Amino acid sequence: MTLRGAGSRLIVRAAIRQRLLSGAGGSPGAGSAQPSPTFLAGRSRGPCPVLRVTLLSWLPADCGAGCGSAVSRSCRGSDGRREAPGRAGLRESAQAAAAARRRTAGAGLLPEKNETLDHLISLSGAVQLRHLSNNLEILLKRDFLKLLPLELSFYLLKWLDPQTLLTCCLVSKQWNKVISACTEVWQTACKNLGWQIDDSVQDPLHWKKVYLKAILRMKQLKDHEAFETSSLIGHSARVYALYYKDGLLCTGSDDLSAKLWDVSTGQCIYGIQTHTCAAVKFDEQKLVTGSFDNTVACWEWSSGAKTQHFRGHTGAVFSVDYNDELDILVSGSADFTVKVWALSTGTCLNTLTGHTEWVTKVVLQKCKVKSLMHSPGDYILLSADKYEIKIWPIGREINCKCLRTLSVSEDRSISLQPRLHFDGLSNLQTSQMCPCWALERYLLYCLTTDTCI
Repeated sequence: MTLRGAGSRLIVRAAIRQRLLSGAGGSPGAGSAQPSPTFLAGRSRGPCPVLRVTLLSWLPADCGAGCGSAVSRSCRGSDGRREAPGRAGLRESAQAAAAARRRTAGAGLLPEKNETLDHLISLSGAVQLRHLSNNLEILLKRDFLKLLPLELSFYLLKWLDPQTLLTCCLVSKQWNKVISACTEVWQTACKNLGWQIDDSVQDPLHWKKVYLKAILRMKQLKDHEAFETSSLIGHSARVYALYYKDGLLCTGSDDLSAKLWDVSTGQCIYGIQTHTCAAVKFDEQKLVTGSFDNTVACWEWSSGAKTQHFRGHTGAVFSVDYNDELDILVSGSADFTVKVWALSTGTCLNTLTGHTEWVTKVVLQKCKVKSLMHSPGDYILLSADKYEIKIWPIGREINCKCLRTLSVSEDRSISLQPRLHFDGLSNLQTSQMCPCWALERYLLYCLTTDTCI
């Protein structure tokens, strides 16, 4: 009997495939029916049993019962009897089989894909590899500092601490350029270290350089590497007084002597016999000393002779200063007073009272700013005790009044140390805090000891 039509050709192909699979040792899917010769010889309603076996043989072994049940449903009618599958049933079965093949074949193809890529890379030249590298970087990485607007980048950088920012500068040249140009970040870092910010500086890299220099110096101080140290050997007792100027250092000791040293060479230039020195100040010709014997003396370096002796204090003299132009010497004492002397004659010109503690520092300096009480070029006398700094006029009036009294705390909970510095613009005093007064308006700036450099 001759089989005609597309259905007949499908039945023949399915039968041939089934016989080939059976001859090769293959077995049809579970639950499938074996085709019979009588089925192929007679005209039947459709290739249901053979087609079902053939479709299941194309599916992978771990497809599961889902695909098989789909094929079975397509081969049965509403009454449960086998019938030829329609086009919708065949399409559903084919789609289920394709999806199963994709799921199972995806994992198996990964090693093959990697091997293919490795082979392509081995065949590529420098140009192709560079092209591949550039494109992979775009696909896999996102440089937000490079892609974001500069304003947004600066906003994000404000949330990072300076040490993290310095680490980020090492990422790339682009990051270093953006981070270094963020002036506000580095100004804030310098403010935290105690620097006064000058807004007139236009260089965007200036404040980063200032911060790095300050950090380096703080590290050197911590590691005891900021300064070179050397010992000056010559005194035979404790050294109480020091004064440094232009590479020369004067020392006053309890061994009743004062010496002048060249710091660069460590050599002693002069050595003279004096009283016990609590304070010293010198120039090229003379040395002025304050002593625990309540007196002040002036000495000549070349001969070692005492040229003037100032008597009048009733307590130890802790600080001295003088000015040749004014022919004035000032001294601060443990008797709570400041005395003004004629440098050339040794006469006491004035005694300034008002301190309630030992006067541990006096400074005579020319003013450089204008205020309500003085003009540029006027000389000002500052005296400091444990809690206060007083500003005095330079004159010969008896019982003259203090111009101004500066203090860090009203309740005297913070004490000052005898290290007062004045440059004509502002004065600086060390304490538990680091107070600095602007002389023009007597504004007080206080920096904690943790941030002082």
